[in-house]
Amino acid sequence: MYSVFFRLGNWCIWLVGSSSEAVIEWLAEHLDEILEKYPQIKKKLAEKLKEELIKELATKKDIVAILEEIRKLREDYLHQQQQTQTLIDGFRRQQEQIQALVEEVKALREAYATQQQQIQELINGFRRQQEQIRALVEEVKALREAYATQQRQIQTLAEEIKNLREDFNILSSRLDIKISALGARWGILSEEAFRAGLKVVVERHFGGSVRKWTYYDKDGFVFGYPSEIDVDVLVRDREHILIEIKAHVDRGDVLEFYRKGVLYEKVTGVKPKMIFVTPFAEERAFILATKMGIEIITKIP
Repeated sequence: MYSVFFRLGNWCIWLVGSSSEAVIEWLAEHLDEILEKYPQIKKKLAEKLKEELIKELATKKDIVAILEEIRKLREDYLHQQQQTQTLIDGFRRQQEQIQALVEEVKALREAYATQQQQIQELINGFRRQQEQIRALVEEVKALREAYATQQRQIQTLAEEIKNLREDFNILSSRLDIKISALGARWGILSEEAFRAGLKVVVERHFGGSVRKWTYYDKDGFVFGYPSEIDVDVLVRDREHILIEIKAHVDRGDVLEFYRKGVLYEKVTGVKPKMIFVTPFAEERAFILATKMGIEIITKIP
């Protein structure tokens, strides 16, 4: 608590029981009036402030240190500004790179979409090709089956044609024999030509090769006078077969062939089997040949 009394111009001020805050507040409020009325207070206050300022103000050394600190701060600021600018430039370049990457990603995405579409088209085309291949496989399978069936039919036809050819050959041979025999009988074809044609048929029937056996009969056993005797001989499994091929056979032919067989046995020491091959033989020739052990064949399959 303070008790203050003073005169200020026409004012007489008595502050009793006021707190220091109240006194200070009052002085601050009337400070201009006080300094104007009392110059000595203003002077005193100025001197006091000067002393305090001098105490508070820095020395030259301090100022130099402050300036140095300010210079360092400025350098740091400039360096930081340069780094900031570098960062800004780098950020801008990075932004440009990012933008370029965005454009590239966009282009890649479009290219990828196009490629996906092409791949899908290829897949669809591949599926269509697969379906076509399956259809072709089925068609080839059907053609193969049809070909196999056709081959079997052709084989069957070939067998039938072969059988027909064999039947035709047999029929043709028989027909040739009949025609040749008729020709030889009526003088249209010579006996030698007929024998040459039928010789092949005989060889095929008996299975062997026919050769001619020739012997000079000086005693005239066969014809009653010396002559050259010839007869066709076929040897099969050590069996000697005398074959006489004629277009027409009568009793005289049988007797003549029998004497040739006897002469062959006498000369060679082998009793032969004797066969007449002819399309036409008289009945008396058949009877005589049977008595003499001579076989007459009029049909060759």
